[in-house]
Amino acid sequence: MVAPAGDRPEELRGIIWKKRHWIMRKKAELEARTSAVENLVDLRPSDGGSVHYRGERFSLRIEDSEEGPVQFIQNEDIRVRRPVGTSDDEMLEALESWLKGRLLEELAPLVEKYSALLGVRPAGIRVRKMKTRWGSCGSTGRLTFNLRLVHLHPDATEYVVAHEMCHLRHRDHSCRFRELLDSVLPARIPRTKRVEDLVPGR
Repeated sequence: MVAPAGDRPEELRGIIWKKRHWIMRKKAELEARTSAVENLVDLRPSDGGSVHYRGERFSLRIEDSEEGPVQFIQNEDIRVRRPVGTSDDEMLEALESWLKGRLLEELAPLVEKYSALLGVRPAGIRVRKMKTRWGSCGSTGRLTFNLRLVHLHPDATEYVVAHEMCHLRHRDHSCRFRELLDSVLPARIPRTKRVEDLVPGR
């Protein structure tokens, strides 16, 4: 809780007590939203585990290899060629690097699509882990996307790309922004319960 420096602790406790039901309700809502995107990676070095990729769950099939580095091959499942001696942390780092590459491949044509539709082009795009947002549009025009998008259905990723691209035209969430976003989104993408209703997690 953030409060002015001069506020007395007993006054703050009184405010919290009065708002306790609202606070608990909002906490429960946040936990429910966050749980929708948790446990998307279940990496078990012994037998592989699984990972959500583009809205589907894929089994990870680990094969020991004498050569490095860690390799990923996607078919009906995702085969992982793991050099002998690879640590759990190295496995997770390699998986995240592979997923980042796949997401960048998915983002590139979407950015081109909405650049043509909107007549704007970002200064660049990057992917990284983000705790509270799916994407952001920086003051320089560079777009940043959350690595966790790679786990979600492609329609969710497209929604986030369209959303951030529209911010290159309108920096706020005004009616003009919403109208522009609705005008360029494909009809197949739902207008309710969008990806913005979820919380990326940790």
